[in-house]
Amino acid sequence: MEYCIKQGWEFQIIDETTIRKPYLNNLKFLRAYKERLPEPNHIQMVIKILSKHSLTFDELLNLLAPSDQEKLSWIPVIWYMVVNHLILVDLQTPISADMMLQLP
Repeated sequence: MEYCIKQGWEFQIIDETTIRKPYLNNLKFLRAYKERLPEPNHIQMVIKILSKHSLTFDELLNLLAPSDQEKLSWIPVIWYMVVNHLILVDLQTPISADMMLQLP
């Protein structure tokens, strides 16, 4: 803690009793996608769409993929971008199809 003070950092000990339940559940869900690097052109396509306006998860997915089979390949791309802060979401509320997605 002394090192943090010398660096001018704020230090807090946080455990599961401090973190709100939806937030912790969302992080647990998203961690599986942290290292699943998608194709760069997929990331660029999502950025291009979201650069125009914010969308819900479902709206974005429907724009990216017309078929259910194609949607299955886009879902990990979106979650990768969320967990790596390329897309902003409110992680204090449970992850859902109507959650709003936007660029940082």
